[in-house]
Amino acid sequence: IYPLSPHGALPVCYVLLPGDPQRVPTIASFLDDAHEVAHNREHLTFTGRLDGVAVSVTSTGIGGPSTAIAVEELAQIGADTFIRVGTSGLMQPDEMESGDLVVVSGAVRDEGTASHYMPLAFPALADLDVVDCLRQACREGGVAHHVGLTHSDRKSTRLNSSHALISYAVFCLKKKKK
Repeated sequence: IYPLSPHGALPVCYVLLPGDPQRVPTIASFLDDAHEVAHNREHLTFTGRLDGVAVSVTSTGIGGPSTAIAVEELAQIGADTFIRVGTSGLMQPDEMESGDLVVVSGAVRDEGTASHYMPLAFPALADLDVVDCLRQACREGGVAHHVGLTHSDRKSTRLNSSHALISYAVFCLKKKKK
């Protein structure tokens, strides 16, 4: 029923989401005891521990539909905090450089998949606790970063490739409120 997990459940709440399955082992190498738990089509999942907390890394493939499949299935088996890590187009070359890290606080939803969840007029906002945690981790680590909005567009080829922006993973976990 859940092709992302061979046993129907992952023992994690926190998932890092790169697009490319080839990035999963690299990101997972920062976790303790990381190991592959599932691989189906473009969705590769490794699980390990970070500071004693279980964390998974699952590739989403390209685009909204593939990402929706991954996130929906992971949520159905217990994940509740998702951090997208990967590349994005750069639309402000005067203010940012290729390689800058971006903590996204919200997104303009200009593609088809999002409209199946709620009207496009409804803003897509990140969890403020996760945004604050990521921003604090950047500050404490002395990592230059930007916080702001992004634009999710099905026409990703419209951006000049010289403006490619690579966002690196920052490991930060939302504390569960009891």
